[in-house]
Amino acid sequence: MSYRIYHTEGYIIDSSASGESNKIFTILTHELGTIIATAQGVRKLQSKLRYSLQDLTFAKFALVRGKEIWRITGAEKIINIYDKKIPVQIKQSLARVLTFIKRLSPGEALNKKVFEEFSSLNDVLTSSKIIRDHNDLIAIENLAYLRIAHHFGYGTPSEKLKEIVYSSSWDIKTRDLSVDLIEESKREVVLVLSEAQL
Repeated sequence: MSYRIYHTEGYIIDSSASGESNKIFTILTHELGTIIATAQGVRKLQSKLRYSLQDLTFAKFALVRGKEIWRITGAEKIINIYDKKIPVQIKQSLARVLTFIKRLSPGEALNKKVFEEFSSLNDVLTSSKIIRDHNDLIAIENLAYLRIAHHFGYGTPSEKLKEIVYSSSWDIKTRDLSVDLIEESKREVVLVLSEAQL
């Protein structure tokens, strides 16, 4: 019996041990949405997939649909968010945003806008083109929460925040507006979480 192999890029949000040597992964993918997938024998030292399947890794995946969850048949690491070149605060921020996406994801429903939003955020934060200090990072992270929640259908931004929540750009203007509105954005993030009952 032949199985269709699906190819997609994705971010490993987290993982847990399963059985003696397997692992179960939560992955934000471009083509399939947020999925649960297993990899057989990946905890063994000789596993070829071991180093491509670490938490917070952005990779290319080959997947087969099982009866209950996906099965990873191949993976090629592109970058790990825990790369030593990336500042700790940036890593922590990206990890929090991925966890937020996992909490809002309604099963395996496809939402390419969420993937693209996180990919853009990842590119901006890891290149450090617009982040000057901790306040900038907090403001941009709050904006990411609001944009992602909007893509999932939660929250209606206030008039002051509409311009940057409905935008898809991550630039200096967006940063400055986010910093100016940081207190308001914090309040709206709390309201969104309440609406989503998280």
